[in-house]
Amino acid sequence: MIVLLVGFKTPSAGQATLTVKDSIAIYTDSVFALMQQNSMFGDKVNWPLYKNWFLQQAKQKLTFASALPLFQQLFDTLDDKHGYIQYNGKAYHGVKNRRDINSIRKPLLNELMKSNLAVVAGIVDSGFGYIRLRGNNLADNYAGVDSLAQVIADSVCSISSKNIRGWIVDLRLNSGGNMHPMISGLQSIIGDGVFVNWIDKKNNIISAASLQNGGIVNSGNILAKLKTRCAQQPNRYKIAVLISEETSSSGEITALAFEGKNNVLFIGEKTAGFMTANSLYYLPFNSYILIAGSYESGRDNKRYDFITPGIKMVDGDDFEDLSKDAKVAAAVEWLKKP
Repeated sequence: MIVLLVGFKTPSAGQATLTVKDSIAIYTDSVFALMQQNSMFGDKVNWPLYKNWFLQQAKQKLTFASALPLFQQLFDTLDDKHGYIQYNGKAYHGVKNRRDINSIRKPLLNELMKSNLAVVAGIVDSGFGYIRLRGNNLADNYAGVDSLAQVIADSVCSISSKNIRGWIVDLRLNSGGNMHPMISGLQSIIGDGVFVNWIDKKNNIISAASLQNGGIVNSGNILAKLKTRCAQQPNRYKIAVLISEETSSSGEITALAFEGKNNVLFIGEKTAGFMTANSLYYLPFNSYILIAGSYESGRDNKRYDFITPGIKMVDGDDFEDLSKDAKVAAAVEWLKKP
């Protein structure tokens, strides 16, 4: 994630307090400048014309906060379903590509509504490692990221020591968050090397992230560094990766880290399709904006808009009793094959 600061000159003592219209104008100038310069979809908009129309609408609002939903229309106009503005604890994102909560299948929704642990790990069918990673809300702080990465890595290493015959990596409930602890924690079964490239509209590589020596190297920064780790065995086991329509954003990048490996099979549903990289920019009035600035490709240098399963399965999820979970059963069946 790229963090840039947007300058904003606040009124000093003795200056007139900004009116609502002034605040809206200043904010609009900042947002539109960033969008026009950094959005990968920016060529879809006639910026001067759209901004003129936008300001006419925005300045009719009686409060600054009441103007913010108009920016949701901007995200929709750009077809940026991944970006959003965060202000006063609320996210303002486009609405036309958002799924209604009632459209989520009940087994997934019921489990997502629970405050379960971020990591669930164990052995299924007397010989196959199982690890489930949910999404997380971690900020990019080293302590929290490294801590979760270590928990995941310790879980993987503990199970690997029990003479297992294969792995099931369950990302069905992974709606995103910070990718670094998830992928770093799984490094012993993913293996070192580049796992994601960020590419422009012409498929030129802008930057990349790789697993190296127990951590992730991203734009020259070492993130999610493990204190202790077990030996890498990326090709020792077959790996079944479970995905769903709720696997999203960095959950999809975690899945992408397994894409292109000969010993991996994806089982479940096509993922949510939030496979663009967001860049973070700070805005006036203690807010910020996330803008989709690039696409993502895997180790095969192929651009991915979503992850497609090798074995498509929609129903049959049972997170309470994995012995009754149809997708876990399908994974075990495949893992047992020579």
